[in-house]
Amino acid sequence: FAMIASLSYYLRTANFSSTQQKLLRIAKVAIPTMIVLYAALLRFEALTIKHGIVESPALVRTLQQHSGPLKYLHPDTLRWKPGSNPYEKGDPINYLRMARAMKSFYAAQFREPFYVWIVKQSLKCFDQKDIAVSFASAFYSVLAVVATFILAQYAFSFWVGVIAAFSMAVD
Repeated sequence: FAMIASLSYYLRTANFSSTQQKLLRIAKVAIPTMIVLYAALLRFEALTIKHGIVESPALVRTLQQHSGPLKYLHPDTLRWKPGSNPYEKGDPINYLRMARAMKSFYAAQFREPFYVWIVKQSLKCFDQKDIAVSFASAFYSVLAVVATFILAQYAFSFWVGVIAAFSMAVD
């Protein structure tokens, strides 16, 4: 942590040329963007391996069919194993059931309406396939990486935000 604080202090107080300042501004956008992209790719690979290739939408199917190189994003010891049906019990099947039964956004139910509505929209995209709940969860997991970066950067510093977002991305 002390090393990051020292680097952050140096970057704030050093006199950089205009070219160096421009590169720093680019890096301050590129680094968090790469972390968010990394998080999205890890989650996409996990969904592809655990649940197989979807039939629709066609874009997702095409991306899944060409997702082989994603295995190089992490060590060989960290591999997903193809899963059985994860939608037999627990929260995923309950969210799917409620989303399919949802008539309006504020329909009475014992769960929060926003996530159930998001699952309902995801079901429309995935032709009512159960994997829709997993894609919705992965999407919000990537948004959590973005939120972690923004919050940590605002509360502490850019580099703390980077470390926090990266930790969230690989978790």
